[in-house]
Amino acid sequence: MNKKAISPLISTILLILLAASLGGVVISWGKANYELNYESYSTNSCNDASLKVISFEGLQQVCIEENNLSFIIENNGGIDLIGVKISILNSNYIFSKNIYSPLSIAEIKKINVPYKDIAKIRKVIIVPIIKYAEKEIPCPIKEIELEKIREC
Repeated sequence: MNKKAISPLISTILLILLAASLGGVVISWGKANYELNYESYSTNSCNDASLKVISFEGLQQVCIEENNLSFIIENNGGIDLIGVKISILNSNYIFSKNIYSPLSIAEIKKINVPYKDIAKIRKVIIVPIIKYAEKEIPCPIKEIELEKIREC
């Protein structure tokens, strides 16, 4: 009998390659599924995030005191925030800083941001930051833009 067969070494190599390729397919499918769910959750969560600048007697409580930008905000959304991103724009440059000061739902908080060229502020943008899967997610679709910042 002259039967030809695959040697045990070649068959072992083929089995290892088959297992590795199946593993790669499963991992890529899992990664794509995770990213799809992550993007969906972060978009939905940003829809739940919302900020409001508190007003007293018709004046928004955003003002300049000494070398600080001071403002009072409320989390009026449906999700807790881990903080806010503040962008201060003037005619020369943009200053951005993340302020990690948690805001629970319906919580009101006063925040001070140190800033050198305080008199030259043209616009302030406040963006809520949420947390999902141990990652911080800024929500620019819910930003607040403020101009004409007054003295306190």
